[in-house]
Amino acid sequence: MKKLLQQLCLIFVLGTMIMAPLSPAAKRVVQRIQVAGDDVEEVDAPQTIESSQPITEISKAGAPSMTINLPADFTDTFGKAADISVGSRNGVLEVWGVAPDGSHLLHYNPPSLLQSSGGQAQQAQPSLSSSGEQAPESTQWTPMIAKDMQNKTISPLKSVAISSDGEMFILDTHGKAYRYNWNKQQFAMIRIGHKRSFDKKTRTLTKHVGVPLGIDFITVGNKDNIWGVDVDEKMVYQLDNKTDTWMPMVDGISVSAGLDGFVVSVDDKYVPHVYGGNNKWHPIAGMKLDRVAVGTKNYVYGTYQGFVYRHDKGGWHQLLGADGQPANGIHKIAVNAVGTLFITAPDEIYHKGDDGVTAQKTGTTITVKKAPKHAISRAKEQMRPVAKKPAAKKVAQKPAATLLRPGGFEGQEKVAQKPVEKTPKQRD
Repeated sequence: MKKLLQQLCLIFVLGTMIMAPLSPAAKRVVQRIQVAGDDVEEVDAPQTIESSQPITEISKAGAPSMTINLPADFTDTFGKAADISVGSRNGVLEVWGVAPDGSHLLHYNPPSLLQSSGGQAQQAQPSLSSSGEQAPESTQWTPMIAKDMQNKTISPLKSVAISSDGEMFILDTHGKAYRYNWNKQQFAMIRIGHKRSFDKKTRTLTKHVGVPLGIDFITVGNKDNIWGVDVDEKMVYQLDNKTDTWMPMVDGISVSAGLDGFVVSVDDKYVPHVYGGNNKWHPIAGMKLDRVAVGTKNYVYGTYQGFVYRHDKGGWHQLLGADGQPANGIHKIAVNAVGTLFITAPDEIYHKGDDGVTAQKTGTTITVKKAPKHAISRAKEQMRPVAKKPAAKKVAQKPAATLLRPGGFEGQEKVAQKPVEKTPKQRD
């Protein structure tokens, strides 16, 4: 009888544990976040996790990713962005982002440049976003509308890139790239071109005539160093400035270019490669990356599953948080030629430094220095809405250039013609 009572008590206790609600800590583990651009799958968390323990989630690749831990010495800018880029123009820091909904651009106003001679913060004039609402109370980010050469709004936006010599590009969600004209305050669309696919076995390209190329990410090192990635086809392109044509260069999922011409790509096995000219790529051993950011050869950063790394002569080094633990939860990272860093985690924007860039080119050598802080009048000149002038006359596009033969591919490029559907009359 005593044994029977013990069994009944055990059954009652187990039933109570099963019916009990999840603790707040266990509930918080079942959620979705973004790490390194990929959605994390929802998973049921163990009910034994205590609230004092770090919360982890399982990614699609099966690797755990911890909650956000910012790198040490980074400062909150009180803004959110889907994409971020940092560069410089005429010695003034230039930081641009894409609003989380893609409706407009965001322009960063460095607090150090918003100080008047009396030491009081100079309030920037708010501009209107596409929704007609005024900018937030914080003066650090000014919403701006992107206009094309016909004065039409470019939206929704996907990506923005600005170099340390002031070259600025944006991408819309259709993969169309636009170059910014600072004088006209308008964006001119780049020739779209044809999509290419790559066969790894034969190392050959196939050009799909009639299928427009869609760029998913763009990076600008300088006016002659503009690169993009077609993520679907895992193809890295370089823009030929003379013909406004995207030239396929190598297979990859990420690329970044610095002011000094230093370029790093990442292949689909997450191995970074340095561009050696003539389309020769050399692997950088010792680290897997899913995203790379280059300011110059001295400022090379990358992320992998939300963790952040920097490369120097001593190899790869992991960035740590203020607690001494690895920084993690970082979505995107951007750096200019003097090391000013901006990150999103996952869409909140943080930064380290606010220095602009001065550069002097002698032959093939570029000397880069931190620019002195400019007066408020200089900063205010940069804070004006994009595109106010009337549309310019449409200029006929140049004829397409003959495809160059990149050294990274072998054999002849194939051409796949898109089938043309016949009309009912033509079928008869």
